[in-house]
Amino acid sequence: MGSFASYNEFLNEIHNSKLLEGKISTRGWSEKDHADFNELKLKNLIATCELCDKYNIPYFLDAGTLLGLYRDKKIISGDSDNDISIMAKDITPEFLEAIKEYCISPEAKFHFFQPGTLPNFNKKEDYLRPLSLKYHTLDGEGKRLKFKDKMIWTDLFILYPHEDYHLFMLGRKYFRIPNKFLKNKKTLTHKGIKFKIPAMVEEYLEHVFGKGWVSPDPNYTSGKENKGFYVVLSKDHGTYTYNWAKQKGKVEK
Repeated sequence: MGSFASYNEFLNEIHNSKLLEGKISTRGWSEKDHADFNELKLKNLIATCELCDKYNIPYFLDAGTLLGLYRDKKIISGDSDNDISIMAKDITPEFLEAIKEYCISPEAKFHFFQPGTLPNFNKKEDYLRPLSLKYHTLDGEGKRLKFKDKMIWTDLFILYPHEDYHLFMLGRKYFRIPNKFLKNKKTLTHKGIKFKIPAMVEEYLEHVFGKGWVSPDPNYTSGKENKGFYVVLSKDHGTYTYNWAKQKGKVEK
């Protein structure tokens, strides 16, 4: 069974992948650059969560976004984007129609749904790869807004059911989240804005980052402590696909 040694390696996979956005380095940015970029990211996160609320799509802050706002009370400088998670079973055609113009990201089409490839709830025989969504900030012309050549977006990781956990996919790897972390949520308030986070937030952060999550450490790696949140290669796990009409997944070896 294949796995990354740490969550940091998982983040590096995302940030360094040529299939994803976020390739522009922030090295050489001033503190003001980071502050301005983080302010734009926060506005994008708020807009994403408001869209989820409008269409009654339960969500929770996830990954580095959750870690920063919960532990540090701010967005982590150098984090390329925002992350939230939503459940496949909660997504509706109306929500997909509303997010359609914001989710275009052709360079990330292997990992994320595009406007022309969104799930069809009427096709009862179709099983699709477990892709996720993006929500981009757009400029006045409907183009994806950039700050110093970096786009501003939130990843909406779609969690798909399987056995006693949910999974999301990045490339040909699956990441598992036990169902116990997905049952209940609570509220985190940041700059007067209320966001949803896992009720078992500290246990969840340990699950994702390992026990070292509590203290910022630029050299931190969770290593062997991080046994719950790990990558399973599709060749070991089997290929997971999901039927949106039946709201059921299956695995084929």
